[in-house]
Amino acid sequence: SSSSSSSSAVVGVVADVEKGEKDPKKFSRLCCRPNEKTLALIMMVVFDFIGNYSAILCFKFTSVTSGTIIQTATVPISCTLGFLFMNRRYSRRHVVGAFVSMAALLFLIVCDSLEVNEEGNNVPHPDKNPRLGDALAFFAAICFSATNILQEYSIDSGVYQNEILAAFGFYGTLFAIVAIFAEHKWNFELLMNFFARIEHHDVMIYILTSVTLFASFASAYRALKYVDAGTFNVVLLQQSLLVGMVRFFGFEGGFSSTTQAVVFVGTFTVQAIGILVYATAGDVKHREETSGSESEKRSILLAAAKQ
Repeated sequence: SSSSSSSSAVVGVVADVEKGEKDPKKFSRLCCRPNEKTLALIMMVVFDFIGNYSAILCFKFTSVTSGTIIQTATVPISCTLGFLFMNRRYSRRHVVGAFVSMAALLFLIVCDSLEVNEEGNNVPHPDKNPRLGDALAFFAAICFSATNILQEYSIDSGVYQNEILAAFGFYGTLFAIVAIFAEHKWNFELLMNFFARIEHHDVMIYILTSVTLFASFASAYRALKYVDAGTFNVVLLQQSLLVGMVRFFGFEGGFSSTTQAVVFVGTFTVQAIGILVYATAGDVKHREETSGSESEKRSILLAAAKQ
């Protein structure tokens, strides 16, 4: 369609400007026919949008626990996709480190669930559907993993950071416009009523969220230049625990018991050990480049510093 052609030109020409290329024929080709890299960028944003939409929707049917499951499921999925499509080869130590990290977080989930059961706070809500919520969470994990793999593929193919950021911004905006109209039953009046109810503090939240997402996408590009998508998601397992650390300062009611706090600290420690084991297994992404002696393998913890 005309919108796809023009958007591909917007994303593709960014790289040409950066390279100093101003060939009008190349610009014409970009306008008329999306290339392979552009299609990869479009699919990357499609999976990212669907993943975020599914992740948000899952909380409507189940607890925050499913949100944590999203983080753990991305590890085996992204590693599998990397093995199948990116020719990544993981050693036994990689597998052990990844599963230790996942097991630590799953242990925390089980402990939280048992505590809720003991307190009798898990009264079923008529709108809740845990099975559907967990299915949406797992589907979101698949989409997030596909996004990381496509982003890694794009980076390895020579796509620039500003191209990827432009793709997330441009195509993401198009998908968001369609989604917000769909949420309001394609009724322009309902949509205007929604915007009319937005207050000043809501605007600030939207702005801060946008800035945070931009920083996240920019950081992801830098990370995926040096490590594979599987490693990227292993390290991201710490995200849930890092967010949970604010509970030490009383946020979200703090910890309901000393046992819960001890379990949290233990989980954090075990997960850090798992990530360390994974890191010492060598650099997955550059394994072919460093296939010499064992001492020549670059640790993923030092990969960025050595570039």
